[in-house]
Amino acid sequence: MSEISTNNFQRRFIKLALCRLPHHTALYIASKLHTKAVIKLLDSYAKKRIITQSKMRPFSAEEQRNYRATIHQTTLWHGSGRFQYSNDKVVDVLKGILTSGSIRPVEDAYAIFSGGKLMSSISLTRLRIIARCYADTHGKGYREPNRYGDALTLASYHYGLFFARLYATHYRKTRQYYKIWYTHTHDEQGHSTWGKKSNNDAKDVWDVFGLGSDIPGNYPVIFGIKRVTDVTQLSSLFSEYEVRTEKNISLDSLTHIEVPLSKVEETKLLITDRGLKVPIYPIELGELVASQTPFSKLMGLAA
Repeated sequence: MSEISTNNFQRRFIKLALCRLPHHTALYIASKLHTKAVIKLLDSYAKKRIITQSKMRPFSAEEQRNYRATIHQTTLWHGSGRFQYSNDKVVDVLKGILTSGSIRPVEDAYAIFSGGKLMSSISLTRLRIIARCYADTHGKGYREPNRYGDALTLASYHYGLFFARLYATHYRKTRQYYKIWYTHTHDEQGHSTWGKKSNNDAKDVWDVFGLGSDIPGNYPVIFGIKRVTDVTQLSSLFSEYEVRTEKNISLDSLTHIEVPLSKVEETKLLITDRGLKVPIYPIELGELVASQTPFSKLMGLAA
């Protein structure tokens, strides 16, 4: 309980990112040089020392085959949740997406660091494991069970090298845009507003990866996407880590939706009631398949 009340997840994120930076840097370089033996060695280390939460829920071979066939068509991922705060009210995000027939752009202040402009966009990733980390901020955060690596650990690993490269190569631009970004992303108390869409106690950007959501009944949702035709141009470093689009993503563009196993039937009913046809899979099934995948591939550093 004291861990939550002191709310030190931002500090823990930085500590984890710095601790894993040598491994991530080595894996990044090895992947660029295609040194398979080194990649294999680093994958083995990651499986033993970085992935600390690896109790997976079992699924049949057929269920795994069906899931693999579906994600073979998936090129982009979006992590979200069932509910979130908006203008001091709780809104049903999933029902809103299903009713409108699309995922819609929202204000994106972090794009300021890429081009100096505030935009409305949908944030996407090429990595399911990272979309899952974002989705878990709408659940129990890093305490979500049946996960192949917790949200705080994997998010810090992924973005640790990003921030190191950002400050090493784009320091002047980052410093130039910081005040604009801060104005748009912090409230009068100096708290980051981004995490407050999931948890009112979030004070810093990375808090919700630890805290999770304080909205009763909230849970993580992952969207698999076939394609996005209108991709927003980002700076070279940003485009390595994230994808943005300023256009709606229609439900026709989805390969599937993932929700916790306990919410699969409920979600299927939501889909059926609206006359939609989108496959629904348990997140736990995706995690089982992830546990059978080399760490370098999960992190987008190997083919």
